[in-house]
Amino acid sequence: MITNKMAKLKRGAVQGSLTVPCYAALVAGAEITLSGFKPEGIDEAYLGKKVQRSMSKSGWTTQVSLEWL
Repeated sequence: MITNKMAKLKRGAVQGSLTVPCYAALVAGAEITLSGFKPEGIDEAYLGKKVQRSMSKSGWTTQVSLEWL
């Protein structure tokens, strides 16, 4: 069982970003669960820290900065 103090220490230990085709449900503060990604071991719950949408000739994309919960 993870104590509150341990959870606080764990939070932010892993950070990254993800860019996907525009997905309106991705918002800052949302819990985002990754599944099926390589390398193995990153399939977990993350906090969406910053979400940015942009448009290019390829279409709309959503970039989200993630922090390990």
